[in-house]
Amino acid sequence: MQLTDPVLLDAVNSILSSINEDGVNSLVDLEDTDAINALNMLKEVNRTFQSRGWSFNTFENFTLNVDVMNHKIQWPDNVLSIISEDYNVVKQNGYVYDIDNQTYVFPADIQATVVLFMDFSSIPVSAQEYVIAKASSKFSNRYLGDDSLSKMLLQREQEAWSYFNEYEHLAEPANMLENTYISGVKER
Repeated sequence: MQLTDPVLLDAVNSILSSINEDGVNSLVDLEDTDAINALNMLKEVNRTFQSRGWSFNTFENFTLNVDVMNHKIQWPDNVLSIISEDYNVVKQNGYVYDIDNQTYVFPADIQATVVLFMDFSSIPVSAQEYVIAKASSKFSNRYLGDDSLSKMLLQREQEAWSYFNEYEHLAEPANMLENTYISGVKER
């Protein structure tokens, strides 16, 4: 028996309520078109939002392991992007591809900064709130086009963005030494 993630269900129902639609009891075997569209919009906004890389889903010094048989590195399913100091890489055919050397073959494991795609229920509440607000706004604009509702949802989205930025600011406090002005003063 497949269970519905309650956080995801609440998010979909929040999007539906933002356009004055009734919620659903489960996300399993959805037949309601609005609920299907709300779930798809939530997934789309969540992926786009997470792809920017935030304190909660960006990991430095992440090891990507070379397959001992073919010396390739399979691109992990939950990785949105990889930045390596040693290689210029992209995802190609399910593997890490070195653009500069035009190869899939790596001599050893590589260290990189990666942005991971996380389940919606695993991201911070402030991020969830922003994704729900953004998805509600996009959903309303795409399927309803009501100007007064769009304005209200845009305001909600802006408030959620501000709330998320407070979280992000606390999670990654500013380092004065990395400020370009301060760096210039240090070099004098």
